[in-house]
Formats: sequence, structure tokens, C-alpha cells
Amino acid sequence: KHQDESEDPFVSLSPTHLIMEGARRIDEWRRIREKLPSGDIVMQFAPSYALRGDEITLTSPEWEVLALVNGERDVEAIAAKSALSPFDTQRILYGLLSAGLLIYRSQLALSSARVEAMRGPLAQLVEESQVRCAVLADSRGQIILTEGSPAGFDIATIAILSVASLATAMEMVNLVGEQGFEILLHQGDQQRVIVAGLSSLGVLVVLFDASAQLGVVQICVRDFVAEVGKIFEHEQAAAAG
Repeated sequence: KHQDESEDPFVSLSPTHLIMEGARRIDEWRRIREKLPSGDIVMQFAPSYALRGDEITLTSPEWEVLALVNGERDVEAIAAKSALSPFDTQRILYGLLSAGLLIYRSQLALSSARVEAMRGPLAQLVEESQVRCAVLADSRGQIILTEGSPAGFDIATIAILSVASLATAMEMVNLVGEQGFEILLHQGDQQRVIVAGLSSLGVLVVLFDASAQLGVVQICVRDFVAEVGKIFEHEQAAAAG
């Protein structure tokens, strides 16, 4: 078929346009690398967004990338499955992180060494405070450790709700200008629940009744949180060294 002379199969781009586009991408890569410095970072959907129920408006490519985030795939795996270029995939992940729809999943939460390091302090908390049950869950609400007797409690659901509730409460307090909010306390007629944040690891959930002294439980919870903080600092120092 004869091609019409008015049809130009080539696109004309000025050198200035190419230089500016290259500079823009270099700047974007720099900003992306601040949040995604390596390809082995794993992300998950933010629990606080799950509770809000807000309508999320995203483009089709953004929805496609978000659908690939499952709390297991790292950045490299997401980019490999995405129909977009690695640059565009990571640009979208950067945007979702910045908007708060995604959060980092703690890689150290699955470390067997860390679990063993916290087993003793968690057992000590239960013994000294005389609570019924203490549960350690990661940032997804997945149970890592349990001490005491959880009989009669749906601790799997409690752990998931605790992560979401703490995240929502912390966000609410931040909105009113408060800082350092890390513990929730619910006092019912029969049962009491304390939820304490453990940095990027997740949460500590303590279940007890009126037979346990609230003041003692609170002190033991704070001691455990401080002990976990020391474990974090030790691992970070070892990694840096």
C-alpha cells in the first residue's frame, strides 16, 4: 500500500526535550531510591487505610501495580510481573508509599533469631504480670509468638484487629498534634486488653482479667517494649558494623 506523503512515520524530538526528559528521570530515580533503595524490599497494604473505608482513586496502571502487592513479593518480583517498565513500576510504588496506601513489611519480623530472643522476655511478662495470654504479631497481624493460655480467645482475629486499631489510633492522635502514642488499653467488665506498638515489628497484645493488677501489667508491658527496643538496636548496630 502506497503511504500518503502527508503521513510522517517519524516523530521529531528536539535535543532539548530529550535532555530535559533525561534530567527529570534522573531526579525521579533519586527520589524513588530514597524510599526503595533495594529490590528486596517487601510492602503491604496499610492497615489504617483498610479501616477508613475511603474511596481510593487510582489510574489503571496504579491499580495493576497495587494488585501485585501481597505482603510477600519484593520490589524486584513486582517489577518482573508488572506489564510496565521497571522505572514506571517503581515510580508507582513510590507514589503509593508516599500516599500512605502501602507500608514496609518488616523483614526482621520473620527472623528466627529475633523470635528466639523475644521468647524469654515474653514468657517473663506473662509470669510476672499474671496475665492470661500475651501475643506477639507482625505488622500484618500474623502471630509470631504466644505465651500463656489463649483458650477461649480468637487470637488470630484479635491480632489483626489490634494492628489496625493501633495504626488508626496513632494516626488520629498525630492529626491532633500529639506524639509518642504507642499503647491502647481497653477495660471491659470481665476482660482487659492492652495493645502496644513495637516499632516496625508489629504489636504486643496482652489479654487479662480483673485478677491481674493493672499497674503491674502496664509496668511489665513497658519493660517488654523496652527490651524489644534493645534487640532492635543491637541488630541495627550489628548490621551497621
